[in-house]
Amino acid sequence: MPRLDESQFSVEDLKSMRLFLTSKGRPTSDMTDEIWQKLYVQLKKKVEPYRDGSTKRMNARCSVPVINDWGVYEEDKTSDWKRYCMFINSALDDIRGGQHTLCFYYYQILQLLKFHKETLRTKYNKKDTYWEVWLEK
Repeated sequence: MPRLDESQFSVEDLKSMRLFLTSKGRPTSDMTDEIWQKLYVQLKKKVEPYRDGSTKRMNARCSVPVINDWGVYEEDKTSDWKRYCMFINSALDDIRGGQHTLCFYYYQILQLLKFHKETLRTKYNKKDTYWEVWLEK
């Protein structure tokens, strides 16, 4: 999962983020959409879009061979990285198609920002603890 370079943030930024975002990427119970929008502005400033401009999807080719509980090599297992790439690519397809989609971890939003830094919009749903994301037209 992508990580933020914490050296890019001020001490105050980090303190406020840790009050509302856990180290596992989930919001704390104190998170609201109003607070999220303020954090989002700060996070957005720190995310670097893909440099080449031609990257349209995440590369999921980096799957890892899996050995099951009995020590047997299994080729058809999908790695966590591949599942993550599939989720991000599916979200990209949805938002590029004009739909809204859901993110459950803030690092998923950071990944989407690398593709659509200027047009990605978000809204936090406190009741169900997810973010709704879409592209501004």
